[in-house]
Amino acid sequence: MRISKSKLVGAISLALVMLASTITPADAQRTRSGRATSRATRASRTQPPAPPVEPEAPVEPEAPVEPEEPVEPVEPVEPEEPAPAPGQREQDRQQINREFAVAPKALDTLELPSVDLSEYIADEAAAVVLGKAFFWDQQMGSDGFVACATCHYHFGIDVRTANTVAPGGHASAQAKNFTDLSFYGPGQNLTPEMFPFHEKVDPLKRTIDFPDEENLVGENVAPNDHEENILRDNDDVVGSQGIQRKKYNGQNTVAGGYAAAERGKKDNSATTKLFRSGGKDWRAVTGRNAPTTYGAAFHKRLFWDGRAENQFNGVNSSGDRDKKARVWKANSRGTRAIKKRISIDNAALASLSVEPPLDTLETSFIGRTFADLGKKMLSLEPLATQTVHPDDSVLGGGILEGKTYADLVRAAFKPEWYQVATVDGGTTTQMEANFSLFWGLAQMVYMRQLIPDSTRYDDFANSGFNNGFTEQEKEGLRIFLNEGKCADCHRGPHFAAAIVGDGEEPIETMVMQFGDVSKNYDSGFYNIGVSPTNKDLGLGGKGADGKPLSNTLRVPSRLRRGGPKAAVNGSFKVPTLRNIQYTGPYMHNGSMSTLRQVIEFYARGGNFANEADRAPNVNGIQLLRDDPSKIDALEAFLHTLTDENSEINAAPFDHPSLVIKNGDDSVEVEESGRDGIPGGRSLREFDEILEEGGLTTENRTGVEED
Repeated sequence: MRISKSKLVGAISLALVMLASTITPADAQRTRSGRATSRATRASRTQPPAPPVEPEAPVEPEAPVEPEEPVEPVEPVEPEEPAPAPGQREQDRQQINREFAVAPKALDTLELPSVDLSEYIADEAAAVVLGKAFFWDQQMGSDGFVACATCHYHFGIDVRTANTVAPGGHASAQAKNFTDLSFYGPGQNLTPEMFPFHEKVDPLKRTIDFPDEENLVGENVAPNDHEENILRDNDDVVGSQGIQRKKYNGQNTVAGGYAAAERGKKDNSATTKLFRSGGKDWRAVTGRNAPTTYGAAFHKRLFWDGRAENQFNGVNSSGDRDKKARVWKANSRGTRAIKKRISIDNAALASLSVEPPLDTLETSFIGRTFADLGKKMLSLEPLATQTVHPDDSVLGGGILEGKTYADLVRAAFKPEWYQVATVDGGTTTQMEANFSLFWGLAQMVYMRQLIPDSTRYDDFANSGFNNGFTEQEKEGLRIFLNEGKCADCHRGPHFAAAIVGDGEEPIETMVMQFGDVSKNYDSGFYNIGVSPTNKDLGLGGKGADGKPLSNTLRVPSRLRRGGPKAAVNGSFKVPTLRNIQYTGPYMHNGSMSTLRQVIEFYARGGNFANEADRAPNVNGIQLLRDDPSKIDALEAFLHTLTDENSEINAAPFDHPSLVIKNGDDSVEVEESGRDGIPGGRSLREFDEILEEGGLTTENRTGVEED
């Protein structure tokens, strides 16, 4: 969507309509690792070069003129090959390299899930503006400092290195009482030597030995390295630093509205004390590593444990599971608001978006409601404390000048969702009461723009898997598809699972790795032995309503006596591998700092047996154990999944400025426009930042040396 750079005139709705035209940024050339690359949007991908033209044959000398012969009948002219249909690429007609015929296709062949928002949104372009402002605005936090983007500013993830550790078992959707209160501690810095958290003497020695190399009923499974091969086992979690926990005590008023910072009272709960050290309350840390938001629009369920449901109920992340969730809709005369239950399909992004604003580890003082948040935000100027690049692909051109969030809501949504003065005979306005609806839907339509499809892999796939890969990268892809069995879980164009339209049933059955038995599980969620199952039940845990998160556990008929049991404890969602080079630290607990550590984990067959719930395919990769040099090939292939626009924060990944806390230090994340950060710089990998002593304003980006 393109925004005019001319001065904003007229009503905001007219200006926002201009966003609907297609973004076509000027191609920008840069050299990276010795190759020239061009950046393009999803709508204007760089096409592979045409095949070389064969040289014409030499011209023969003219023969003597012969007498004219009778004119022969003219042969019918063969019809020309039809031009590609609209939207069809030339490379789609190229012959596919049979060796990679089963490899995932390019991401631009995967349609975004269809979402019907016609009942709610009046102007989708205006909703994108609202959603992007919501996502990046630090005024959202109760302290006026924490935004959604605070944990998702770097390839959609968090690379902070100070005060970012929580104790194992401290996942936000897990038990209310934490069983492990010992951990690295608040305010401490991560170092390279701490990783991986579960370290082996020999990282490639197989974790599990099967008797006679077979998996037979009744045979014992013996971890062969439980003692002698474990060098270190740290059950801490690398999460994200959020807010200093306090009890919500109302809004601070200023002329014309409310201040960004809310009033808070001291809290002495066990959770708050967990992050207290030396008489100081440090910012709390989440119990799981932040997954990327890039490409999240394709998923059926979100969060590591899948608690953000595919259906959005307008209020919280529980979807149709929450039978009491209601929003407010005006009657036909617009005089009274009536409670209404809604369910919007393929809206897991909206379900996800409404959880952090009330999470008391991430952004919110204890006890704040969405109506409280709405009361504050609707009076505020969007991104008032931050800088928007004048060439921001959505927010540029002064489109936010002189506006409040209430103005943006009116431009984006239909009036029946905000026009009534007060609801339920109280003082809360309909706009405030429905703020969760606006927050979820607007952020969803914004994040649906964040599709990481400008990769070298996509170019290779679009060439029919013929052009653009080195021999090492091809070898890595072969391992990924064959011996590694990586594609069994990281499947399809998004290299993930639990994708809308993937043809998978919500509940499936698999033959387990141990005991030669079959069990039911939630498609796209697996226990792979990263940590002991009881440290974090993941999908096997319970939601805010006290009921199971797992579809398998919620359907008793699938667990009939004598039928398959459930394998859901310790299971987590299969994440996308796109941009995997830059989305460390890895796994749900952030326990690995490099891709090589991740590959070694799979090569040895995981860290822990977790016999009752362990997925069958994570049983080691003998090829990599026999020849560790092939790890380099697999890693080289994974690097081809890096989106070139993401690397430099170019559209659609450009954004406003942000200030984040890294321990006690403040780190400035600079704003970028549609062409990305200047100076030939790009974002850096987590392990590079870690090696330099941790995250700073300066070392988040750098110029890559040849």
